[in-house]
Amino acid sequence: MLLDAKDKLPDLDGADVCIVGAGAVGLSMAADLVRRGLRVLLLEAGGETLDEEASKAAYAGEVAEGSAHWPPDTYRVRTLGGTSTLWGGRTIPFDPIDFERRPWVPHSGWPISYEDVAAYYPAAMAAAEAGPFDRRPPGPLVPGLDGEWLETTIERFSRPTNFWWRFHGDMTGSSRAKVVINAPLSAVRLTSDGAAVDHLEVRMPDGARRQVRAKTYVLAAGGLESVRLLLASNDVRPEGVGAASGWVGRGYMCHMSATFGEIEFAAPPETIAWGYEQDPGGVYMRRRIALTPKAQRELEVMNFTARLHIHEAKDPAHKDPILSFIFLAAYLVKYEYSRENREADRSLAMMTRHLANIAKDPLRLARFLADWGPKRYLSDRRIPSIALSSKLNRYPLEFHAEQAPNPDSRILLSEARDTFGMPRLKIDWRATDLDFKTIRESYRLLGRELERADVGRLTFDDAQLESVTLKAGAYGGHHIGGLRMSASPRDGVVDADCKVHGVANLFIAGSAVFPTSSQANPTLTAVAMGLRLSDHLARLNAPVRRAAALVMPAARAAPDGAVLVTGATGFVGKSVARRLAASGIAVRGGARGAPERLKAQPFEGVECDVLDSVSTRASLDGVSTVVHCAIGPAGDSRVTLEGTRTLLEAAKAAGVAHFIFFSSMAVYSDTAGVIDEDSPTDAPQGDYGRAKRAAEDLCRAAASEEMAVTILRPTLIYGPRSAQWSDLYIERLETRRWRALGHGGDGLCNLIYIDDLADFVGLLVRKPPQGIAVFNVNGADIPDWNSYLERLNAALGLPPLPTPRGVGRGTLLARKAARAALAVLRRVPLIDRSPPYQWLRDFGLLTPSGDELARFRAHATLKIDRMIAYGYVPATTVDDGVSAIVRWRQNGRPD
Repeated sequence: MLLDAKDKLPDLDGADVCIVGAGAVGLSMAADLVRRGLRVLLLEAGGETLDEEASKAAYAGEVAEGSAHWPPDTYRVRTLGGTSTLWGGRTIPFDPIDFERRPWVPHSGWPISYEDVAAYYPAAMAAAEAGPFDRRPPGPLVPGLDGEWLETTIERFSRPTNFWWRFHGDMTGSSRAKVVINAPLSAVRLTSDGAAVDHLEVRMPDGARRQVRAKTYVLAAGGLESVRLLLASNDVRPEGVGAASGWVGRGYMCHMSATFGEIEFAAPPETIAWGYEQDPGGVYMRRRIALTPKAQRELEVMNFTARLHIHEAKDPAHKDPILSFIFLAAYLVKYEYSRENREADRSLAMMTRHLANIAKDPLRLARFLADWGPKRYLSDRRIPSIALSSKLNRYPLEFHAEQAPNPDSRILLSEARDTFGMPRLKIDWRATDLDFKTIRESYRLLGRELERADVGRLTFDDAQLESVTLKAGAYGGHHIGGLRMSASPRDGVVDADCKVHGVANLFIAGSAVFPTSSQANPTLTAVAMGLRLSDHLARLNAPVRRAAALVMPAARAAPDGAVLVTGATGFVGKSVARRLAASGIAVRGGARGAPERLKAQPFEGVECDVLDSVSTRASLDGVSTVVHCAIGPAGDSRVTLEGTRTLLEAAKAAGVAHFIFFSSMAVYSDTAGVIDEDSPTDAPQGDYGRAKRAAEDLCRAAASEEMAVTILRPTLIYGPRSAQWSDLYIERLETRRWRALGHGGDGLCNLIYIDDLADFVGLLVRKPPQGIAVFNVNGADIPDWNSYLERLNAALGLPPLPTPRGVGRGTLLARKAARAALAVLRRVPLIDRSPPYQWLRDFGLLTPSGDELARFRAHATLKIDRMIAYGYVPATTVDDGVSAIVRWRQNGRPD
């Protein structure tokens, strides 16, 4: 639910978790908590769209004399999505050494390990739409340079993703979520003893104060604003919330970064990995050179990485029309990314020289724009920045280095106040000798290694290193460490779970809690840490919210006798029957014509038409368990309804002890949020869902002490031979005309691999529940639709998907007309060879239906806590499932 504080608001109290800040971290956490069934209130100071003037006014502040920090209103925006609306998409994990206590780095060492955070990196990569968590580079930056001192690493890039676009479906499509915009937080109000948060104070647009109460509170307002809020909330603690140790606002870090020095390579130009590459899923990545942990320890320096860059655009001596165009177009780029070119000499004489560069080689510029423009502005996954090869095999070097935590580097409150009376920020960012030593020693080492390997030469002016670095300033809005994590309250602000020391229900999310800064941009690790925190908060809430729901049915001894699997000639029925038979269970596969059609199977085929009571009764002789998989033709509910009724009656008459019915996730009314077995089913989805829901009622009515009934609600069942969820999409992908879904594919793709489903059925056969039991059945991981299709595409060895294209109402109507025409034309002999028929078929194949488009956008998760508690954990990841499907196809699609 999206609410605006400018309007009349409903009661906002009572959420399990109240999160302040709808940026990358806050939204990732909120969506995760909603999927887990918690009630979430998300407060955002800005509006649905950015009011740049108001945002800058809110964040205005001052920089201390002598500090090289950027003004506090840069790299910060108040709007849904936060700074993810302007970030470049770089997603780089921290390194194991970053979490260690390093004796040469003051105040280093985290109270958690790299493994504690790395467990959440895959989910963070998925949230950022940055591809798999794979740190392996495709090759060296330059051959011969990698060794014990230097190593090639990669940086991966998000689309870049606006996290509000990414997760708005979760937040607006669930009754458990409330998002309030134009609701800036003005204070965190503690109880009188300071031991917990009593309420948050929110400033309404009319200036009034509103109190908001929840069980738990999370500040995810950014590395500067979260500090400001704690310092300014000083009514109970004069020093501010959590500030007793003196660390609130201290130890503030950014990154040291600048373009400095130049490498002239001796290695052949074609061996230098200077540009961007795309992985099989279309994700952009770029190679860098980094110090190894050994080098950091031997040199007693911090983490450091560098990549090849382009020459300065502002100097027309480069004679490159592309660089001159970049300089001239500086005002078309956000200030944060174009300051150097904007503030350079832009006199008439200088502008004339740049225009002359363009006039001398306009074709080079035209070719560049024709290639780079669509990749940057027309593609759903944008190329991150400009990278150019050098004709002279010379490249400037851009470094990105860790900054040491320094107590004298501080975030403070100034005397000035904003329109709501809150103190503004004063930033006193300071560099240390260790910061500059890290850069200097890294450059010297890189120069030595280039010469040792005889692959190039690095030139730089050592005397200019500090001034060049400070001129670049605190890099890129990386606001790190102002609320550092520590094992002891005396050494920081939050504990290992990101809870503020001494405040029972207040947590901090974001890069402010990082004790050290690594070489990496902070977004990915901030999101991973946020997801780790949401996991912790979900566990805290679990005893209250889940104890009643997770009532497990008691098991009883497995009955003697055979298992009848209906629909055994279909994808699901045949797969289940095979898997059960392979595990040593006596199986009969029932279907119309089964004895003839199932001759080669490892189980007995028996005639069983569930619409025919005679064959159904005959098939049940000696059967103790029925697994009812049959569904009948698409659009025909008779097998689901009449067939289930017939089968239930015959099963009771035959003394069957356990009846397992395959229902569907379509019985649920909700299409967003976390769905458990107790979620509403009063408004099933479509005719199919209504039929399955009615058949469930038949099953419940038939249950008795003599015949237990188990109802399975699987998600989308995929694997080899899956026509709907595997083959259809592969057929589409292999045309090479199926397009990426873009933001329309951000919905969750709930998939269960067929073998996992069958193995759970095997557990139920051997360990049948008593009475009536209902289980959701979902897979080992839940990608979004973009990720599933990209993985299929990559596994097939196909090029990246074309850019998205919208599907309007007119296209959907045309698709329906095409399908209707095909239904008629199929009756005409040889018509399938004609061009019009093929065109209609391809149009229908490549155009998603309205139901598909809705499915691609839906953010629903089927929770499987009950299945896991009963003893089965799905084992097949989507990557493994996709690989198995492709192998099956490569082996000739054996039956």
